[in-house]
Amino acid sequence: MALGIPLSLFEYLYHRYLLHSAVLPFLGSMHRAHSHHHGLTKVKAPVTPKTPDKLVTVESDYPIEYEHQAESMMFPTYSISIFFALFLLVLALPLKLLFPGAPVITAMLITVTLSYSLYEAWHAVMHLPMDRFWSKLLNHRRIGRVAKHVYSFHLMHHWRPTCNLAVVGFWGLAIWDHLFRTHRRPRRLPVDGAEVSYTDVSLRQPLWPIRVLDKVGARLYKGSRKVEDFFRRTLLRRPARG
Repeated sequence: MALGIPLSLFEYLYHRYLLHSAVLPFLGSMHRAHSHHHGLTKVKAPVTPKTPDKLVTVESDYPIEYEHQAESMMFPTYSISIFFALFLLVLALPLKLLFPGAPVITAMLITVTLSYSLYEAWHAVMHLPMDRFWSKLLNHRRIGRVAKHVYSFHLMHHWRPTCNLAVVGFWGLAIWDHLFRTHRRPRRLPVDGAEVSYTDVSLRQPLWPIRVLDKVGARLYKGSRKVEDFFRRTLLRRPARG
């Protein structure tokens, strides 16, 4: 259970700075795939702070209704191997040295597997078709309010990708979005054909250290692309003919 805390922080930072920004070199493919996913499930509403109360109509492809929309929704199959290696090196092995008698490595493997599986499963549920699944829950007399609260979280992320970065979070709780002030749920759901205003999407400045990391991230992004270009030019350089 406690291992869910570092994993949920990793999910938050990975989502914000690698999937949405690619601040490290050689991870651009994941960034491009995630951007493709957002492009296929986009939520658009031309609101503006100049007229914060003006209602505008939403255009949304957020529910995955067609086969082509499922492209890039899931991580590549090799991703879990990377996650295993990362957490074994960064967390499990140091903890094993501190607590040699504890089953730390086994616990880490189980926790990473659960988190990865829950991420993929819950993400798929969030994008289920509106007519065949979510509309029944959202309009349900008893659980409609809870369903709206749940559904709005990831939907809002597709409208404004800098908020609501958690998918699984800390076993269902978006603790880092709350702590860093990137949590936002709208009063009106931005579903296709609905009307929303700027007041539904206005975001506050995130707290430290996210505010600082956002500024650093822009420079890291440019630096990462330069590193990639350098290696690309070096490795693809043709040998001079004798």
